[in-house]
Amino acid sequence: MTNLYTLGQSAVLTVVWRDDEGALIDPVSIELTLTLPDDSSVSYVYDTDVELIRVSQGVYRVVHEVDQAGTWTWRWEATGIFADAQEGVFYAGVAVAPGDASLEEHAAEQYLFTMLTADAQVAALVGTRVYSGLAPHNATYPFVVFSLIDGFDHTTQGVRLMADLTYLVECVAEGASYPFTLAGHIDRVLRDSAGFVDAFTVNVDRISGFTLPEAAQGGKQYRRAGGRYLISVRRPT
Repeated sequence: MTNLYTLGQSAVLTVVWRDDEGALIDPVSIELTLTLPDDSSVSYVYDTDVELIRVSQGVYRVVHEVDQAGTWTWRWEATGIFADAQEGVFYAGVAVAPGDASLEEHAAEQYLFTMLTADAQVAALVGTRVYSGLAPHNATYPFVVFSLIDGFDHTTQGVRLMADLTYLVECVAEGASYPFTLAGHIDRVLRDSAGFVDAFTVNVDRISGFTLPEAAQGGKQYRRAGGRYLISVRRPT
């Protein structure tokens, strides 16, 4: 299952159910819940919604149009004698034409999402709970969220050649302890890294660290730790 889409594409969400011996099995009841970037949700129930189809023994699928940019979460649930759940995320960006102002931002966020969800040590602590902009209100702690806080375009004769984008990448944990271990893994992944998104060249440098304590109603405490990263995105020549 791919974890990167652009607006207007169809996300293909497939689940495979197996019993303890590895044999394919059809659960009694199956439901897929999608949580959209705006925190709304939609659910598909097998034998109720025609979009949720049985492909073959133990294999089920939903095709859903991607109509919001940001981080989507999905969760398959099976009930009955065989009960199980599988969950994850995918990221949706805006498909833009060359020259559009958001092209570099789209490449930078695809790079961040791909790098952070692909690292085994980050995944061991947060799974796929990596969000752009805002996390869902019911997100499980800890999680990672990244957001654009500043940017500068490099132009020549009116043509933009590169954009320097500053992103705040935060690890958010519940309680009085800062998630420094998670922040350290993220820094290891991102600091001085480089790669490609489509034909764009992406380079990442760390600017500074970041910590923030929070207190909420009822005495709950939260801690944020992470860093500010300069992401330089160069257009294809």
